[in-house]
Amino acid sequence: MGQRHLSPDAGVDRQVYDEALAVGGKSFRALETPEEQFRLLMPDDRALEVKEFDASLKEILKDKGVVGDMIDAWASGDIKTLGHVMNDDLKSDPKMEKALFADRNAKWVNKIAAMLNENHTYFITVGAGHLAGPKGVPAMLRARGFQVDEVLNLR
Repeated sequence: MGQRHLSPDAGVDRQVYDEALAVGGKSFRALETPEEQFRLLMPDDRALEVKEFDASLKEILKDKGVVGDMIDAWASGDIKTLGHVMNDDLKSDPKMEKALFADRNAKWVNKIAAMLNENHTYFITVGAGHLAGPKGVPAMLRARGFQVDEVLNLR
């Protein structure tokens, strides 16, 4: 990442958070706790944990330029390509795909649906891999009857 001059501090989530603080954001919610995120890295299923670790190492060692492809797809609003770049490697392991995306998205959609029924305006961010496909957060919200609009080219 350093060789590509990429930094977690330049990520959308960090920029959105900093901007919210700058304009007086007083309230923040999370769709999952740090503990829930750590459990994904260290699941009770040791075989799944080893598979996740192995897949991460292979991805780093291959250095397929996926990060650049992901950034390009996200920047151009190409959700279909973004979904492929982020999620295609998981198709060979349905259990890992379910744990990392489908189950999490379903939990998040429950929380988001509750938030949307409140008399309040929210700005919600999720990782790019959670946006695409029939199990993506937007598709799941649409399936529940919510109107979801994609906003592209905010630059």
